[in-house]
This record gives sequence, C-alpha cells and structure tokens, in this order.
Amino acid sequence: LKGDIRRTEPHKPNASSKGPRAKKQKSYR
Repeated sequence: LKGDIRRTEPHKPNASSKGPRAKKQKSYR
C-alpha cells in the first residue's frame, strides 16, 4: 500500500516526510 499512497499523493509524502507520514502509514497498515 506504500506505493499506492505515494501515487495518490506524490506531493504529500514530501511534506508528510516530516511526521504525518508515519501516522498515515500506520493508519493504512
């Protein structure tokens, strides 16, 4: 699912790389 999230939000991972990215990854997992 990691690839799916990146494709759906190519500009989000960049800004989420600061912190929200871990929260979103956990939610998806």
